Amino acid sequence: MSESAPPASPVSSAAPASDTGLSLDTHLGGIDLLVLGSSRDARIDSGVVTATRDLFARAVAAGHGAYDIAVLAELMRAPDA
Repeated sequence: MSESAPPASPVSSAAPASDTGLSLDTHLGGIDLLVLGSSRDARIDSGVVTATRDLFARAVAAGHGAYDIAVLAELMRAPDA
């Protein structure tokens, strides 16, 4: 018989960006400046990139900007966190 683990807090396994080198803030800036701009300039559908950007922006707005990208997986499991 297996027991389920208690739910993790939204940033329990995410490392501060100082440990990994890149914060969500940095990734969000890159998405805004490079990826979305290039997609629009090339007239490529940016729907997926926009959705990804929105997820990053939501995480940053929730105070997770200093964490690495791992926090996104946890936020997607608990979208109201």
